[in-house]
Amino acid sequence: MEINNDHIIDSAGRIIYESGIYSLSVDNLARKLNVEKESLSSVFKNDDDILLSLFLRLESDVDQLIIQSKFQHDAPDAELKYLFKELNKLFSEKPFYLTIIFSDELLKRNLSALNVLFRIKRSAKDYLQEIIKKGKKRNIFKSKLKNRSLVNIILGGFRLQMNEQRLMNKMTRESMRIDDEKEDKI
Repeated sequence: MEINNDHIIDSAGRIIYESGIYSLSVDNLARKLNVEKESLSSVFKNDDDILLSLFLRLESDVDQLIIQSKFQHDAPDAELKYLFKELNKLFSEKPFYLTIIFSDELLKRNLSALNVLFRIKRSAKDYLQEIIKKGKKRNIFKSKLKNRSLVNIILGGFRLQMNEQRLMNKMTRESMRIDDEKEDKI
């Protein structure tokens, strides 16, 4: 039975979201997919390969959003709104992305994933600078701050919002787990 790559990545993401990063392994992923470990071993040599695949998928998703934003909107303010609306939607639909982005332990142990995250950040910063430059040129954005400063403020605010969303998701999962444990005792 051949498994769709999207299904593999989404299942890996669900393991991380439901049980934490340290629960993700080739063994657990095979169990979640109801396949033999050997069928995944040709795709993933080790657990870090799974994490790298998640980061590469995130990079692809963000790149697609940037491309869509560029081609769907000419006005810089509309581009900016669209980009962040779609990023928020992406992180709501795939909350495991937030878990991997904000995991210091993961990024310390997986240099390849860290490099992909840096590429994602660079891509986002470059695109935001492009939008801001275009907006200032058209006199839509009137801030006297340097473009780089505006980008850092915007991304910092978005990062804070996404971290708060991640923490809220975590609290919700914990409270549901506690409720389930209470029901099991009854």
